Parts: sequence; structure tokens; C-alpha cells
Amino acid sequence: GAFNAMYRLCPRVTMANLAQMVNALGMLHTTPEALVRSPTYHVFDLYANHTGRTVLDVALQAQDAAARAVFSADVSVRVPGRPPPAPKIVNDVPFLDVTATLDAAEERLSLAVVNRHRSQAATLRVTLTGLRALDLTVYELTGNDPLERNTVEHPDAIVPAQREGDATAGAIQVAPMSVTILEWSVGEAP
Repeated sequence: GAFNAMYRLCPRVTMANLAQMVNALGMLHTTPEALVRSPTYHVFDLYANHTGRTVLDVALQAQDAAARAVFSADVSVRVPGRPPPAPKIVNDVPFLDVTATLDAAEERLSLAVVNRHRSQAATLRVTLTGLRALDLTVYELTGNDPLERNTVEHPDAIVPAQREGDATAGAIQVAPMSVTILEWSVGEAP
């Protein structure tokens, strides 16, 4: 979701960096015997290698009220010796978050899709205007539990799956709790 927000704000956010890349909260976790790539590493890899550099407009329309939800999160800073602040309520956050990018040199269109729902897959209907879809590759990162992680014992518990998709299909299933990159090779519409 943070990547999609930065893509939408690309006129103002021209560069972003990750602090603490190794151990602590990092993308890579090390021991004297092992290196483990975290799910965060895989998200960075998907966005860095399977999205374009030109951000396109996207119109996402939910077909029913169930596609929107009310999220509540405690985003306040707790100060020792003071009562905890009230949680900040964020309303009408959609389960699906979609951005589109184009890599003109590679003739590649990508949709980056985040499904925030913990248990429901979503059906995404895609309409491409002005482009002809030639091939579709789907990269999907998901897990069974939102707190699941990769460990030294299970370094590949959460890794992206790659599959070929139907480039002409109008509907694509997106798993719950997932980041999915839909990558089309494209040409101009006839």
C-alpha cells in the first residue's frame, strides 16, 4: 500500500529509501549461517523489477458495499507516564488498492494490486484502453496468516508465485492478504 501511495504521489515523491535494511526491521535477516529474505524484500523486488516508471491513471470502482471497510488502527505515539491516546479511525479504506505503470522501452504495462482483506479473494475486472494486451504474467505474494514470516528454519514460507495468465481475460482473481503484480506485454490497439 505504501508503494502504491508513493506511485500516486509521484509528482512530489521522486525517491524513497528504506532504513534498517538488514536485521532489526529490515528486508534481510542474517545469522552467522544464513541469510533470509523477508516478505518485505519480496515486495520491494516485485515493485522494483515488475513495474514501470511512468505512472498511469487508474479508475477503480467497487461493485458492492462489501468492497469497502472501516479500518481502525492505533497510530499514536505512546509516551511513558501519560495515558494512551485514542486510536485514530480511518474510514472507507478500500480492500483493493491498484496502481498502473508503463515501461515504454520494454512495452510492458503493470498493475500493482493490494488486497487488504484477510479472508476474501477479489475479482478484478480490467479494461485496457488504447493498448492491446499480448501476454500476461502474474506475480503473487500472499500467506496464510498476516503475521507469517520467513525464518531460518522456513526461509521460503512466503515467496512470490509466478504464473502465466490469460492476457485477454476481463477478470482476474486476487488472493486475500496479497500483493499481486499483473504484467502485460502490450502493443498499440489496432
